[in-house]
Amino acid sequence: MKKLVYDIINKLNAQNITYADVRFTDTDNQQIYFEKGKLKYFGSDMDSLALGIRVLADGCWGFAGTTILTQTSIDKTIKKAISNARLGSKFRKEPASFRKLKPVQDSYLF
Repeated sequence: MKKLVYDIINKLNAQNITYADVRFTDTDNQQIYFEKGKLKYFGSDMDSLALGIRVLADGCWGFAGTTILTQTSIDKTIKKAISNARLGSKFRKEPASFRKLKPVQDSYLF
């Protein structure tokens, strides 16, 4: 997974953007539905992987995500995040910005 993140970051670095972050999520869901005190439905979804890419381009934020983790889908998601930012920049009044800080790299295991 780490190599995949670095590959995505390298592709993003090759673009003319100000900032990017890449997030992977692994979600487990359970749905329990009762009606009049009786169980009507129980379902679960385990290990639902998703990718989110956020970019700052042309002074505007763009985001795109996918649950399909093929190289083709990831490349489309990168392009979509950048496209969303560039399209949004046409409607912004002033560019989004933030203070320059030292990069932080971290991980969290639950």
